[in-house]
Amino acid sequence: MLTRRTFIKSTLVANIALIAPTSMALTAIKNEQGEQPLLIFADENSSNASLFSKQFSEAEAHISLDIGLHFDTFNAFCRENPNGWVSGITRDSDFFVLQQLASQHGYHTAYSATHTVSNNTLAHQVTSSAEKAPLLAQALSNAGEKWPTWLANNLATLQHATAADNTANSQIQSISQAGDNHVLVSWLLIPSNSTQS
Repeated sequence: MLTRRTFIKSTLVANIALIAPTSMALTAIKNEQGEQPLLIFADENSSNASLFSKQFSEAEAHISLDIGLHFDTFNAFCRENPNGWVSGITRDSDFFVLQQLASQHGYHTAYSATHTVSNNTLAHQVTSSAEKAPLLAQALSNAGEKWPTWLANNLATLQHATAADNTANSQIQSISQAGDNHVLVSWLLIPSNSTQS
């Protein structure tokens, strides 16, 4: 459970992370997440999703071909951790199903982003709050091919008390994953009764 003291410290660190260079933000927030119950979903066929999930020691669910196999894990986590967060990097179809399931538990999407690799270009389309969306899009771009690690280490920055409703874009050229065209979605689901912003 996120204590008031941890929340205040993580909010200050999160605000610094939005304006600080990526390298400074990486170590700052990771240490603050220790008290937050967290369930991570990762597409087992994606190296980026694996890189994201490896940053956590909390419970992790690798998604195989059937997202339905993970409904019990999701439901149990929500029952046992009413203030817990659920995050991941998955296929869009898996995110859609988990988002619908989360709404039944009173969760909303605080952040989501589509990450598209095509023709030597990595593009991020971020949906978050009006003030955070452009900053997060720029931070993902600045992180380059290490964007999954940046997301994991800055998860507290992604939270917002209301549903994500603004979009911002960024992209980088000449990435090494050029031949590996794919689309992934990263996301953070939090309880709607959360008072954090």
